[in-house]
Amino acid sequence: MSKKPKLTPWFPHNIKPVRSGVYEVKFDLLGNDDGGGYAFWDGLRWTNALANVARAHENNDWFEGAVQQKKWRGLTKATGEQA
Repeated sequence: MSKKPKLTPWFPHNIKPVRSGVYEVKFDLLGNDDGGGYAFWDGLRWTNALANVARAHENNDWFEGAVQQKKWRGLTKATGEQA
């Protein structure tokens, strides 16, 4: 059985990730965090949110996402690190 990865708490949009990569995101479109998915952070800007991690990673050179004010969370440790 596969263990689910441990995730960080949600960070507000004004705190940006330290590392580039794919993050789970959500954003406020209608006042209730109804937008979201997975987006790539390149160190300066977010891409559009996509439905899954693999698509977000594959499309990391996509155009800049229209919504840059994204709440985000990531893994508590880098992939491949030992517990």
